Amino acid sequence: MRISFVVVVVALLACGQAWAQGGSIPPTGIELKTVQAKAWPVATYTSEPGEAKEAFLLRIAPEVAAWTAENQAEACAFVATDGQRWGLKLITLRSQFECVFAYGVVPEGMTTTNETFHSHPPADGGGYITLTEGTKAAAAALGDASLGRVRQLRVENGGEFSERDFKAGPGYLITNGRLLFQNGRSKKNRRDVGPAG
Repeated sequence: MRISFVVVVVALLACGQAWAQGGSIPPTGIELKTVQAKAWPVATYTSEPGEAKEAFLLRIAPEVAAWTAENQAEACAFVATDGQRWGLKLITLRSQFECVFAYGVVPEGMTTTNETFHSHPPADGGGYITLTEGTKAAAAALGDASLGRVRQLRVENGGEFSERDFKAGPGYLITNGRLLFQNGRSKKNRRDVGPAG
């Protein structure tokens, strides 16, 4: 199957897993900036009429988790709505640690809720991820060539919300077979929504 790509030139929020060596995650975390990045479409999802937002996200979570594991890449979107239904237009940089949330990249007729939705690829049993060429290429395209010589990175927090995720604002994350939500760092602002697979 051939996957076409689009070049996204937008104001975006970059997001990713935290890793022990620091890599390209700056201490300040998320930055709102305009970049040119090659992004590939993953899938577009819309809820059924009357379906609650989190019921919709739980319904599609297993498919997104399977895509993420198979492709070893994050899939990312803003949660969107038209006032009646919910939707996501997932894109990927083909990176295990980098994600873009592009304003305006939403299902037709919908607008963003400013809540993010993304996935983290699973680490191996020891908590490491072997970097793909896609990860290295995406990091270089976003201004960080330091991963070019790195083979593996240890994932922090068990792959859960990273510092960048918190700085991006409220959002959903598929990781370790679960759909999680956060609206801040404190435990009272985080919750497990349910199984993602």
